[in-house]
Amino acid sequence: MNTRKSSLSIAAGLMTIILLATLLPLATVTATPPEQEVLDKIEPLVLEEISLQGRTDYFIWMAEKADLSPAEQLQTKEEKGRFVFNALRETAERSQAPLRAYLDAQGADYQAFYIANKILVRGGDEALLLAVAARADVARVTANHVFQLDEPIPGPNPPAHTQA
Repeated sequence: MNTRKSSLSIAAGLMTIILLATLLPLATVTATPPEQEVLDKIEPLVLEEISLQGRTDYFIWMAEKADLSPAEQLQTKEEKGRFVFNALRETAERSQAPLRAYLDAQGADYQAFYIANKILVRGGDEALLLAVAARADVARVTANHVFQLDEPIPGPNPPAHTQA
């Protein structure tokens, strides 16, 4: 009886090994984790600020870009400017609409920009950040960088009053 139990446990062990050997390659193929693809879209500074503060401001860059190449065929600067303005605005309105509806449903504070086709989220938390970055219509998420400009240095002979 001991031999039979031992044979059964060896057989069960071999079946487990065979099953794992069969399933393991499938797991590694599908385990190019979508989570990693999502994290790759997010600038590390955004993740750092979320981990430190729980909330942060960030820009969501949409994947779709306006096709401005037809503007080359237009004759005047006015025509070209009007075409570019309309193309950028229409592309942003169309491509941002589903994301803006989602942000509205989440109660997010945001501001949309049409020229770069991006949305600034103010005080977004980690759950919102990850959900947004997982969307196919989102190209990347970047921090709202703050830049400090140097103070102007007055020239050696400043004018007595402003001239322009």
